[in-house]
Amino acid sequence: MSVELTFLTYNAHLFGRALEVTPFGPRLGTFEDERRARALIDALCANEPLPAVDVIGLTEVWDIQFQHLIIDAVRHIYPYSASDLNTLDGVVRPGVVGALRTLWPFGQPAHILGSGLLLLSKHNWIAPPRLTRFKRERGFVARLTNLDVLSAKGMASCVIAPSGEVPWGIFLIHAQADYASRKHREARRKQLQSLAAEVQRFWRTQQPCIAVCLGDLNVVAGGDEWREMLALTGLEDPFPTGSSTALEFTYDGELNSLVTQFAPQNANVRERLDYVLVGTAGTGLQLSVQRSYIDPERFRTSSGYPVSDHYPLLTRMKLSVGKP
Repeated sequence: MSVELTFLTYNAHLFGRALEVTPFGPRLGTFEDERRARALIDALCANEPLPAVDVIGLTEVWDIQFQHLIIDAVRHIYPYSASDLNTLDGVVRPGVVGALRTLWPFGQPAHILGSGLLLLSKHNWIAPPRLTRFKRERGFVARLTNLDVLSAKGMASCVIAPSGEVPWGIFLIHAQADYASRKHREARRKQLQSLAAEVQRFWRTQQPCIAVCLGDLNVVAGGDEWREMLALTGLEDPFPTGSSTALEFTYDGELNSLVTQFAPQNANVRERLDYVLVGTAGTGLQLSVQRSYIDPERFRTSSGYPVSDHYPLLTRMKLSVGKP
């Protein structure tokens, strides 16, 4: 028995009106958001669709209305979804009061934004999807060091079994962004430890099985932190490197015009921050990666802009069960 699945992960950078009722203002991180959201939907529902994409993991869909819009528009292709709409009740507290509570140094902070995670699947869950929020430091100064304080960052997870036998654990994550501080790397490490714990728990309870982690991990590929991430999680990064023709960066200030629209200081930054990582547990499984690549051209607005300041990453895998 064999089955092939394709995974797509994309940091959509869609704030929309999520911050409009806060002191942070409506224009923070926005640019043609409505047009970009609809272009994203058009790409996912095109007459010549992405090659048999089975699971989509979107990050930074901050505006709840955009989550509604995307889920409704793609439901005929991806009927199963997990997002802030059904997994994070009671967390988001917008407005001035929410903003002040976010910065308050005592007790658990409120959140202005949800997780921004949106998981879409052609295949039904065999267990209810979960959203685990990352723990955050207490303290006034710690919360002022970066914009991640505004969001309830975390990890969405689900289990599917397209073959009817072998379960696939899907873990969608948006990790701590880097603002040139050791605190940010340490926060990201703790989040990756949380991911590793969830993967290990899944492997212990579901063998034989496959674990797939996708999303914006904010770890630069090829560096020490990347190697530490793979060792910590026990997952593999199947993305090929060294090609002279293929795109290698999901965040590319030289090619993607929205990078400089949102962060002019990153005009020369070229990094792969988004991943589809994979690992297996148990015996009798042969998993091969058919292709892992960045495909930005399909995701453009009618005005010619990219849909996001990141590029989408697609990975196709083939699972064979039994002796090769």
